[in-house]
Amino acid sequence: MELGAADQETGRRLRGVVIASDGTVVPSFTVIIRPSTNKPELVRRKRFKDGEFVIDGLTRDKYQIQVASPMYITMQLDVDFSGETKPRDYCIFLLHKFRNEPRVPEAQAYTVSLKVLQQKVPDAARDAYMRGVDFHREGRLGEAIMAYGEALRLFPQYIQALSDVGTIYTLFNRPDSALSFLRRAQQVDKENSVVRLNIAAALITKHEYDAAMKVLQEALRSDTQKSLPLYYVARIQYSEKKRDDAERTLRQALEQDPRLLDAWVLLVNIAIERNDPAGAREALIRLREAMNDRMFSRFVDEQLAVLAN
Repeated sequence: MELGAADQETGRRLRGVVIASDGTVVPSFTVIIRPSTNKPELVRRKRFKDGEFVIDGLTRDKYQIQVASPMYITMQLDVDFSGETKPRDYCIFLLHKFRNEPRVPEAQAYTVSLKVLQQKVPDAARDAYMRGVDFHREGRLGEAIMAYGEALRLFPQYIQALSDVGTIYTLFNRPDSALSFLRRAQQVDKENSVVRLNIAAALITKHEYDAAMKVLQEALRSDTQKSLPLYYVARIQYSEKKRDDAERTLRQALEQDPRLLDAWVLLVNIAIERNDPAGAREALIRLREAMNDRMFSRFVDEQLAVLAN
């Protein structure tokens, strides 16, 4: 439902851009605008194309803004117009596919766990697992769990199936169930870096930051690819309001992988919250370079002009 014209003229405006983790803008999506209040309120939904959106008539101080698009995990951002710092009048949403495929920095080689390679998986279990992977990629998560479950009935120690079930339960905000499967996978393959990161992600979902930090520190000691563990450490520091520490950690992650878009987006957010236009400009420019997308470049140019004033 849309607000009336008078409300739209007097309310605030929020602009934003929706990008994907592969460095492109999301072609079509829905924005859900929900006031942050305990009272019943109308929820607005608007559809947009080509990566950008504009929401007018925001008359409340606080909102939950969700962005949903087929094939991507829905993302939520809390927007507060009442803060003492300059209010956020634009935002960047970075959406991830339901099943993120391993992405390796250009200067590094992709490594697969030796245990995974050594597992003698029965053909029927492998077929069921691959059906689960297809469902997972399409966002048909219930069907994916059933297919992964079939694979596990046929081969209970199937590391990849255990790990993928765990990631789905984390998406369902059921981290205890996720950890049950992920720890079974870790019992089979103690040094599996993917399983280790998924355990850290589930612990972060539970807000068990100390436990997650221990897992991530082990990953930093053991794994050759350190950008993602560093990014997760920065997310914990950011959640704990340790913005200086988070910024330093993000820059370490970006030294490992300059195209880690999540890190650049978080640096933009930190700079905006600090009311640091120079920091926001730098992060936006580097994010634009990492994406190399024409539509996103136009959005960044407009925001840079605003920050210059």
